[in-house]
Amino acid sequence: QWAIALGAIGIWVRAGRSAADLGFAAPTGWRLIVGLVIVALAIGFVVVQLRSVLHASPEELVTARPKIERYEFLLPHTLEEFRWFSALSFTAGFCEELLYRGYFAWVLHFWLGWTGAVALAVALFGVAHSYQGRDGAIRATLAGVVMGALFLITRWLVPVIVLHALIDFGSGIVGFIVLRAVPRDAPVP
Repeated sequence: QWAIALGAIGIWVRAGRSAADLGFAAPTGWRLIVGLVIVALAIGFVVVQLRSVLHASPEELVTARPKIERYEFLLPHTLEEFRWFSALSFTAGFCEELLYRGYFAWVLHFWLGWTGAVALAVALFGVAHSYQGRDGAIRATLAGVVMGALFLITRWLVPVIVLHALIDFGSGIVGFIVLRAVPRDAPVP
């Protein structure tokens, strides 16, 4: 992902395009406020999620295990995997948002307008996540709709990048804690 993202940035810079056109200039007024509120809410959500799972009883963790089993192959099981998963969360947040909501949307907006361009980028984003199965691709598409709407509202990639990275990171934290606490064959109450 970094190679593709850096390639896109290289093409962008070589063409003499501005950071603002790519979505990296902070907006002003209400768009800035909306972006900052979204970032604050995302941080708050991850903090609440972390506190909840850290204070969960063993029974609650056992009950949570079946809810994450379909994505177990993606989630970290060891501390080393958690470190890599954390890096991957921030990689996905930056690179995917740069490419889908930034670069692709900018290229496509000349033909489809901003809403159409973002909608097509959302569809491509969903297809790119089909390795997670039908449900995973649908969830990624819905997340893409949220990210796309946020980008259309603010015209700023930073809150979208932060939101994406924190959602992925939060999933990794929850998965790591539940998977470490509850053996695969633990009986569900």
